Amino acid sequence: MRKTARWGIRIVAVGCLGVVLWLGYLWPRVVGLLSLDQTHHGWTFPSILYSDWLILEKNKPISVEQIERHLKRAGYVLSPKPLPQPGAFFVQMPRLIIHLRAFSIPNRRDSFQKEQFLQIEESQDAIEKLEASADGTHWTETASARLEPAPITRFYDQSFENREFVRPERIPVLMGKAVVAVEDRRFFTHWGWDPRGMGRAALQDLRQGRLSQGGSTLTQQLAKNIFLTRQRTFWRKILEVFASMLIEMRYSKDEILGLYLNQVYLGQDGPVSISGVESASRHYFAKPAADLDLAQCATLAGLIRSPLLYSPTAHPDLCVERRNSVLNKMREQGFITSRQEREAEAEPLELSMPKSRADAASLYFVDHVRALLLERYSASALTSQGLKIFSSLDPFLQEGAEDALKNSTHEVALVALDPQTGMIRAMVGGRNYVKSQFNRATQAKRQPGSTFKPFVYAAALEDKEKGWTLAGLLNDSPIHLRVPGQETLWTPKNYDGTFRGRVTLAQALMHSLNIPTVILTQSISPEKAVALAHRLGIDSDIQAVPSVGLGTSEVTLLELTSAYGVFATSGMRTKPLSIKAIYDHNGNLLEEAEFEPQQVLDAMTAYLINWTLNQAMIQGTAQAAITLGMTGGYAGKTGTTDEGKDAWFIGYSPKIVCGVWIGDDTPRASGLTGPSHALPLWMSFMKRSGLERSAQSFEIPQGIQFKKIDQTSGLLARSGCPDVATMPFAGDTFPTIYCPNHPGGVIGLLRRWFGSTQSIPMRPPSPLVPKLPHKT
Repeated sequence: MRKTARWGIRIVAVGCLGVVLWLGYLWPRVVGLLSLDQTHHGWTFPSILYSDWLILEKNKPISVEQIERHLKRAGYVLSPKPLPQPGAFFVQMPRLIIHLRAFSIPNRRDSFQKEQFLQIEESQDAIEKLEASADGTHWTETASARLEPAPITRFYDQSFENREFVRPERIPVLMGKAVVAVEDRRFFTHWGWDPRGMGRAALQDLRQGRLSQGGSTLTQQLAKNIFLTRQRTFWRKILEVFASMLIEMRYSKDEILGLYLNQVYLGQDGPVSISGVESASRHYFAKPAADLDLAQCATLAGLIRSPLLYSPTAHPDLCVERRNSVLNKMREQGFITSRQEREAEAEPLELSMPKSRADAASLYFVDHVRALLLERYSASALTSQGLKIFSSLDPFLQEGAEDALKNSTHEVALVALDPQTGMIRAMVGGRNYVKSQFNRATQAKRQPGSTFKPFVYAAALEDKEKGWTLAGLLNDSPIHLRVPGQETLWTPKNYDGTFRGRVTLAQALMHSLNIPTVILTQSISPEKAVALAHRLGIDSDIQAVPSVGLGTSEVTLLELTSAYGVFATSGMRTKPLSIKAIYDHNGNLLEEAEFEPQQVLDAMTAYLINWTLNQAMIQGTAQAAITLGMTGGYAGKTGTTDEGKDAWFIGYSPKIVCGVWIGDDTPRASGLTGPSHALPLWMSFMKRSGLERSAQSFEIPQGIQFKKIDQTSGLLARSGCPDVATMPFAGDTFPTIYCPNHPGGVIGLLRRWFGSTQSIPMRPPSPLVPKLPHKT
């Protein structure tokens, strides 16, 4: 018994010694709490995510207002002087003068911006004149210029914490009283911990058999959030009490309250955590905390219990109800009068959140980049190491993407990337980030419909054994297929419900015919189509079934758009890229993106697809682009799923590839179509970005030959053939026989003149028309 007692005394002594040592270690940190504002935000050194350079070019459709917005994001200020200081700009419409400051990205080629003056003249929302000057007096016209990357966001912690430290004396007294009234009513009388509150919480824990009630005072919450973990244990509770007592010994109640209000979590701005009363005041009311009135103080105090449940933006009615409850408790405790309570309750909930922040669709891109960063860096590194991350996002194209999609009545997504480098230039993951942070460009997997067809046709065109060419004939007539696992026969149909007889591969793809696509898939085997899609960058699981060419397997918009980039670059694949370089806070390069294009598709095969999809925009399913103002040589493919649940369009040139999806998160019959819904959104983006007239021609690879083909026979055309198209062929794969069905010369001329209706015997079906097990 004595031995047990001695061991008990020793354990208690060791425990006490441990607590004393821990308190000795903690004391200097407690003393330094109020000096945290000297390091700006104090608790963290946030990493910064930057956009790419903003390129300015003569005739580029960008307005002075848009350039101003980028300059302000980059930290430039408006100057009243025509020759502003470095880092400032002067506006006298339609002229904008910028004094560019010297800027460089270390260790990167072509990354230096020298200090100089830049003068821009606008005409009809486009750059009419662009001049540069070293001293602001001698101007030289220039074809292009660059504006330095602007910060997109700061990574404060795992939730993108946004905090602005404010001295306790700058926080309204009513703010502190509102918090005390609802969070710790005995705050001004206890010494850091409240025995009554802890006893009540302990009884509740005993009843539930677990630690569920904290019973923590404001001081304990402050100690826990700064010095301890959030793990619920009795040992942590003991340490929390001792740390709270140290804080109470060092600071006054007002100072403690001020420290608490600097770290408390008060809501979300998209992915960004709003921490501290100063940042919350600026976010919700666009004013510093010092200017908050009683109703606004009560509103913020009411958020502490559940910032998401009582969110002023998501649940304004609950927010007002909670605010009024706070006012009632303040009146009960004598902090305010009944009259003050009534007047504050009558005040409407007026928010002044900056729209550019709340509606910023670029936050979908931010989330995408953050996920990639967290694969390589810890959350604490992003919080504390002050990394500088330069992204691929083009601020001008991003703004165009956001404007193009903002009025959609359905959910939407857009990805635009440079197919040469894989750099993602714009990304929108939904119509409203505040309401839903789900990124439909990278996370949503949906059936792509007919936008998957080019992979089937590319697989057929590169299949030397089958010998398919764009002039090869396919049957467009009813078929019935037996699909493994299904009892009934499958009867595919064309979208318009009509049949065209025999058609060429080119016609089948540019007019997006389903039945010929199914026949072609069976001819080469679904497995080959799946293998090619994976080779071009589709990472999602694709089922090798007869319907694969109709887009029955789900993919993401990003991977589909990136795969189309292989066609745009003559068969070269570059993986999607969103981070160009990362530096530490001293400017040392940590990592840099490497462009490693790989030849994954024969250049001639890629060109055959490009030519056909260009024709689709001229005379096929995407010809609405011409009506909407397209004049460039783009290629593109529409896609529509059953009952119009999803609509797609992927359009591209060697310079840009852009994919658009529109639909609903819960798939439902909406009557959406690629030509009527997705294509106009794509066109809107192209116009806003000035890309609809600037498409580069697709390079014609060596070995491509063009021949005039009779589209009814798939053979070389004669002068008498009524339906002729000039088609490209890879090498010598073109037909060598002339069409026997439409005589040329005098006989053909007489037949056309006199309208002979005598039928001309068709040649036997081409061996390129596959024989399939089907019933007619």
